[in-house]
Amino acid sequence: PKDEMGERGARVAEAGGDDLRSYAVGGGFEFEYWGAGAGYAFETDFNREQLVNLGVIRYFDELVAGLGEASLSAGAALVLPEAGPDRLLLALSGDIALLPGVALLGDVTYSHHDEDSASGEDPSLSSVISLEIFF
Repeated sequence: PKDEMGERGARVAEAGGDDLRSYAVGGGFEFEYWGAGAGYAFETDFNREQLVNLGVIRYFDELVAGLGEASLSAGAALVLPEAGPDRLLLALSGDIALLPGVALLGDVTYSHHDEDSASGEDPSLSSVISLEIFF
C-alpha cells in the first residue's frame, strides 16, 4: 500500500520497479589554470526532477612557498522537482599538496532547503576536511 511505501516508493512501483530512466548532458573545458563546466539532467520516472549544475576551478602551481600544487573550486546545483520546493546547493572545495603523495582536502556545502533536516525545510551547512595519502 502507498502509505507503507511512502510517496517515492509508490512512484517507483508505478514506474515498473527498478526500470527507471534519466538523461543527462554536460561538458567542460580547461585552459591554462582555469576550468569550467555545466550540465543538465532530468529523471523521467522516480524523482521526476530536473537538475542544472555549474562549476569553476582554479589551479595554482604553488599557493605558498614550500607547499605544492593546489586548487580551489566552486559549484552550484539547482534541483527542480515536479512536486515540492526547488532546492539550491552550493559547494566550495579546495585541496593543497603538503608533501609528495600527501594532500589536504576540504569542502563546504550549503543547501537552502534540506529535506533531511528536522523540519524537512531548513537550510543546512556542512563541511569535511580530509588528509589523503596517495601510493
